[in-house]
Amino acid sequence: MQNFITEFTANTLGGLSLAYYASTMLFALIGAIIGLRISSLKRDKTSINTPYKFNFWFLIRDNAQRLLTNFLICFVVFRFAGTFLDTPGIDVMLSAVGVGLFFDQFVAKMVAKFEANARD
Repeated sequence: MQNFITEFTANTLGGLSLAYYASTMLFALIGAIIGLRISSLKRDKTSINTPYKFNFWFLIRDNAQRLLTNFLICFVVFRFAGTFLDTPGIDVMLSAVGVGLFFDQFVAKMVAKFEANARD
């Protein structure tokens, strides 16, 4: 059983440390939250579905599915980014912010497009 756990961990993490994933996911989360905050500036304040005054926790709860999807995509991207990049370093941490920021927007647009096509 110990051999299975060791091999499973090595395959899942790709030989990179758990600290590497934790730090890249933290920066990706920061990027995603920045993206959500920017998109919240365009919200309809008079809508009955949103609070008039900005509420950070409402933003997180309202976008929990987007954040979870973004988390999973970021894990896959950073898992295989180690295959293509020689050394994980500051460039990977900087790109983590970009992935968190832009993948969230990309996924949101793809989901909206998919939902629009599903109605046709």
